[in-house]
Amino acid sequence: MWAAAGIIMAIVIIAECRSGKPSPVTYELMTLAEKIRKTHPMPVKAVVLGDEPEKASQEISKISGASVLGIQNPHLKYYNGALYKDLLHQYLPGINPAFVLVSQTTQGMDFAPGLAVRLGAGSITGVNGVPRDGNNLCFSRDAYNGKIVLDMLPLMEMTVLTVQPGAFKAMEPKITATPGPVEILLSTIESKNSRSLGLIRGKQKDTGLAEADVLVAAGRG
Repeated sequence: MWAAAGIIMAIVIIAECRSGKPSPVTYELMTLAEKIRKTHPMPVKAVVLGDEPEKASQEISKISGASVLGIQNPHLKYYNGALYKDLLHQYLPGINPAFVLVSQTTQGMDFAPGLAVRLGAGSITGVNGVPRDGNNLCFSRDAYNGKIVLDMLPLMEMTVLTVQPGAFKAMEPKITATPGPVEILLSTIESKNSRSLGLIRGKQKDTGLAEADVLVAAGRG
């Protein structure tokens, strides 16, 4: 299913960045990619989108050792879901991804389902584990408000996965790894349907739950 006609397939990670720096969830996706490679050895490639993606691309390459494609677009100073889908639909087929890994954040869930439709790919959302079913590669996710766990087997040649933040430990820097190659492509296309006017950040006094090592809860809930 993932080596048809001698074509080399890949595991593609869509990096998520904040203020030009890769978010921790990007390295959580790297951990999942390594788990997939244990069953289906494939090259891993990260994709970084932004108006200045080179710095983030170099950082990901240095920490992970993976090859990185930076897509530079002057209209991506702020996140734009429509433009993300346009650009990824344009460039991903040339990478031949078997799996496209996206974080299940508000940003990832905004563009991932529509991207899967455009690519004619399967889609599994909320992935939080990689169980084994013999030699088959499955992905688990919660359903019915966590009452059951589904083990889902991808049957399409390409599958877009959204991954729960915190489900996988972020990859540690590969100190001895050789940085992967970095390629920066320039695109000037604009979204015809929407444009981002800016970003207003709320005051944040603490870190998010997904980044905590230990959670302490009290009460009858």
